[in-house]
Amino acid sequence: MTRGRRIAVGFVPLACALLACVFLAASLRSIAQERERAGVPLYEHIRSHIDPATGRLREDAMVLPDESTERRFGRLRSGPGALEGLGSRHMRWDASEKTVRTVYLLEQIADGNTSAEPVLYELLRADDIVTFYTDALDYAASRITSAEPELHDVARRFATQAPDRGPVKFGIAMLGAIGDPADRPIVQTLALHDEFGLYAAEALAELAPEGQAALFEMARKVNGWGRIEAVTRMVYTSDPALRRWLLTEGFHNTVTPQYVAYQCATIADLAGALAEMPEGSQADVPLLIGAAELIQALVRPGPAMGLGEYADGPQMAEQFLRRVLKRRDSASFYLAADALREYVAALDAKGGSGSAPSNGANSSQAGGESASGGAPAAPGIGTVLPLDADEPPQLNTVEWSPEQRQVVAELSKQIVSDRRWRRYVKHAIARDETNLDQAEEAAKKLGINTYELHVSQLAKGSTQPRRWEIALAAADGRQIQRLVEIADRTFEPRLRRPRAQVRMQSGSGSRASAGPEDADGSAALEAVVRAVARYPGSGLSLVEPCLTDEDSRVRRAAVETLVQWGDPYLRSVSVRAALDEAARTEPDLALKARMVALLNLGTRP
Repeated sequence: MTRGRRIAVGFVPLACALLACVFLAASLRSIAQERERAGVPLYEHIRSHIDPATGRLREDAMVLPDESTERRFGRLRSGPGALEGLGSRHMRWDASEKTVRTVYLLEQIADGNTSAEPVLYELLRADDIVTFYTDALDYAASRITSAEPELHDVARRFATQAPDRGPVKFGIAMLGAIGDPADRPIVQTLALHDEFGLYAAEALAELAPEGQAALFEMARKVNGWGRIEAVTRMVYTSDPALRRWLLTEGFHNTVTPQYVAYQCATIADLAGALAEMPEGSQADVPLLIGAAELIQALVRPGPAMGLGEYADGPQMAEQFLRRVLKRRDSASFYLAADALREYVAALDAKGGSGSAPSNGANSSQAGGESASGGAPAAPGIGTVLPLDADEPPQLNTVEWSPEQRQVVAELSKQIVSDRRWRRYVKHAIARDETNLDQAEEAAKKLGINTYELHVSQLAKGSTQPRRWEIALAAADGRQIQRLVEIADRTFEPRLRRPRAQVRMQSGSGSRASAGPEDADGSAALEAVVRAVARYPGSGLSLVEPCLTDEDSRVRRAAVETLVQWGDPYLRSVSVRAALDEAARTEPDLALKARMVALLNLGTRP
């Protein structure tokens, strides 16, 4: 080997080593910047990202600054507030040790011991507040004669200045217990994030002079566990606006409507609303659609009380069926009628008891998020004691008379046996404004293959996110390329936009809902990029430009797809060039670190 060749060969590993060092330095800078950002008070993060037009938290701020990279990018992720939502409903906790320690520190703070506050803060950082906060505050109330000013000041500091979610949660809970109406704006701000939903809902119910109105305002501005917590704490209402919202929108959330379907139906008097509604052309169609979706949630076995416990269930069912008997405005009418038909058939088999096939109030499954006792506890949480399966909740089941069952059976049979439903459902699936989940479920019951119907609409340029998700989920390896080609055409203006014209969002919020209102197509594009992860190399022409897309969720989807594709594609010249450009300009520090890590993986021997 000549000296020149030896030098050339020796230079290759040296160059790779230098390149790896450059990327490692960039990664370390990103980690340092992320730690700096993690020091931002969560209250300030939320307050500074409120959309002035809607009063909601902007989607690019949904990931809180204290969220670890592992949780942001982990395969198993739960929604904000899930620990509290599931834990407070389906588990018992043995956290007596933390309760005693917390109360002792609260006593020390109340007595003026300033060194106790940082110790309490560290205790609360484990983010297991849901396991002991109620017992701790109740016990403290029995031992501490006055919370002013020391404990009240600590509560405000934790809620407004803490950069860690655990102390913020406990601060909100303290404000609910010892605060005053002046603390309400603090709680309302934090209530905009589902992670704090349990504590904010409880605090608002205590602090606000009109607790029901405060909970209504909170529920309208969140879509996940925060909405569930707010609606759960509402009481019977005759307010027309609140009542209508509960029956048409209030039960919709990103977890499962079954958590609040019974609550909405009872406190807003669904049976009464249907009885008051005129029949025929004067019927209130949005209210009927809401009733249809509520009926499906009440009938379907789930995590809360259902139709078997609804005292006005038989009357409500008959009133609904009579008002939709000749209407074909929504596939939900067909599904609700079919659900009622199956429900009364099961009652006939069991002798009329409304308890079957009712929902189980302590079911371990809710919206795909496991609440079983065998699930691993979150870090820092003590012993998790599942609710005893041998001690079911004592529910009052409603008896349906033979006459009531017969009427509902006959009416529901008339509705579901109408052959016009096939034509209506096919027509509904062709419209982007349709509730595609309901139409798709009806199509399955009617034996309609919807794949080509969806593809036909997508080929016309539809950016309905749910349509893309359904079509991509149904496609096989041969069909995926056709959908990729359609996506290339549909999103071409966005994908080929000059880099200088792209205004990136920071953060990687979780989209609360995706529907026809997604005017810019971000949710649809994200769905496509995530779907092609199952087919390595398919859609590379989409994935590469999506690394520098304006929407942080689209960029994150592109990164996660490359992770699943693995080494062969990470070594691709075009992929590395796209990753390099993306990493240089990425404003989300955690996502930037992820991109740099992928570049480093691509340099391995």
